[in-house]
Amino acid sequence: MTAGNDPGPAAPPLPAAGGDGYASLEALHDAHDALLRAYRGDPDGPDLGGRVEDFRARAAATGARLRDPAERQAAQNLLDYWAAALYRRCGEPPAVVRLARFRPGAEAPLAGVPCPFPDLSPIGEDQARQLLGRDALVQKCLDARGVGCEAWEKEIDERVAALYV
Repeated sequence: MTAGNDPGPAAPPLPAAGGDGYASLEALHDAHDALLRAYRGDPDGPDLGGRVEDFRARAAATGARLRDPAERQAAQNLLDYWAAALYRRCGEPPAVVRLARFRPGAEAPLAGVPCPFPDLSPIGEDQARQLLGRDALVQKCLDARGVGCEAWEKEIDERVAALYV
């Protein structure tokens, strides 16, 4: 086998299919790359058709997490690519698979990152220290209108950083 035909290292297994979709467009691209390596390595592999269908199902479900039109188009392009690959392989058009509609709140959670926005519950004593003087800082921001704001910006950055300690 020549270097130009070398499929490279064995493709890692794809994530299991499911209704959750991939966590992000990046994860979708990673799965596409893995599937592409498998396809190039053995385009007639017996389990490849099933792996492609699993990928298409998860990729379609990923649409619920993608708000940005450019990301949605990129994801749909991957679905269309694999529809064409199945058609070339089987000689029959596969079922049309479209990206799921965006669902607000379906975005992947940020692991380990506390929410910076307090909810509507009363402020406890442990939070009161962190929020003490917040009104004065907000007023400084409004009054400054972008002029000479480096000092209070630093103060705000320090207070915000203290929320994550």
